[in-house]
Amino acid sequence: MHFSKKIIFAGGAGIIAIFLTLALYAVYFSQQTVRKVRVQNIENEAHINSEMLRHEIHNLLELPRQIHFAIENSWQNNGQIRDTELQPLQNILEANPNFLNATLCTPGGKNFVLKGRGFEAEKLNSTPAVSVVPPSTLRYKTAGPQASFFVYDISLEELNCHLAENHLGSDQQAVVTLGSGQILFSEKPDEWGKILPKNAEFEWQGPIRTDLPEPLILYLKFSPEKISRGSGQISLMLYGVSALALLVLVMLYLFYQRNLSRERSVSYRLSEKNQQLQLENERRLKENALLQLQQIKTQINPHFLFNSLNSLKALIETESPKSNEFLQKLADVYRYVLKNNEGALAEISDEIQFVEEYFYLQKIRFGTALEMEISGNFERGKIPFLSLQTLVENAVKHNALSKNLPLKIEIRSDGERLTVKNNLNPKKNSPDASTGIGLEYIANIYRFHGRGGFGFLEENNYFVVFVPLIF
Repeated sequence: MHFSKKIIFAGGAGIIAIFLTLALYAVYFSQQTVRKVRVQNIENEAHINSEMLRHEIHNLLELPRQIHFAIENSWQNNGQIRDTELQPLQNILEANPNFLNATLCTPGGKNFVLKGRGFEAEKLNSTPAVSVVPPSTLRYKTAGPQASFFVYDISLEELNCHLAENHLGSDQQAVVTLGSGQILFSEKPDEWGKILPKNAEFEWQGPIRTDLPEPLILYLKFSPEKISRGSGQISLMLYGVSALALLVLVMLYLFYQRNLSRERSVSYRLSEKNQQLQLENERRLKENALLQLQQIKTQINPHFLFNSLNSLKALIETESPKSNEFLQKLADVYRYVLKNNEGALAEISDEIQFVEEYFYLQKIRFGTALEMEISGNFERGKIPFLSLQTLVENAVKHNALSKNLPLKIEIRSDGERLTVKNNLNPKKNSPDASTGIGLEYIANIYRFHGRGGFGFLEENNYFVVFVPLIF
């Protein structure tokens, strides 16, 4: 029943999480779609305004083109320009309020004033092709026939009013500049002719292709209402999803609080039971290891003592002075065996000293048929009690020893583990079958202390045992 509730709870939470995720994705994609549409609309409006501005400027310059064409035809027919031929053109310009001043400059230095006050002759050559003359004049200079040229002053006020009323929406702010940055069109007349600041921010900008010799650039800025249009629905969706998520979290929290005490109680009982089982397992493991150690001690006593006494008897008969040393080593060995080591561990230095004394006794018995080499650092670390003696005894017990084929035992340390290695020459028809008690005892000690790395293998006719150090 408890397990079923957990499944139902996890399933419900998963479904809610999936629902919230899908809702958030829907909100995200909706917002992106609205944003793309809004940007596309802005760009479309900008292109439309740009095209309308181009047409307006084109229409504004239509009259200078007509005058240019008429004078060019007259020049080609007569080779000169007469005042009488200019009179119709002057009448056309006088009737057009957009043109404030207009002057034709001929190669001979004679200037014909077409409208207004005209221009001073010495300033005509230095007049830029296109410029804004404050406060509200566009000065336009264009080449005429036979090295002549025209200079026009055009009113920007009517142009600005016409564009603002007919082509730009109330939610748009538009600025048109020359390539030099001079403002040609703006809803603020005091900005005409001034240079547009470089840090001015606009949502859109692009070139306007006109008949003017200098390019124009259109800048558009939209009001905050225009930019934020469509975001209200997104906000409502976000608020709805947030409210739903909050409601789900509150429900989950209440459900969690309702079952928290029960979960804690069950978890505590399980933890306590697992801890008891772990302690019981460790106790049994330790008891098993100590029992195996006791079996090893019991096994050492009769066999080893019998063989050692025989060796001692032979020494007394042949090498009496050496028998005293042998007897002292034998006493040291049994004194060490009878020690009660806490945790069945011993210092590595003590184990090395003990195995050297044990080997000494075996060497007296087997002579040159038995060899042992010890090398490495044995200052720090612990290993299972009697582990090295057990490994040496197993090597002697299960291999045939002879002067021609001696048993060679190597004990080496790299600071982290010992490697005990001996050559293999198994006894044939040996009555001493291996019980595995010694290796199992060592393995149990390492398991009890939670230390891995113990193992053994046969390779290249050698038996190798890895004995890790415990610090």
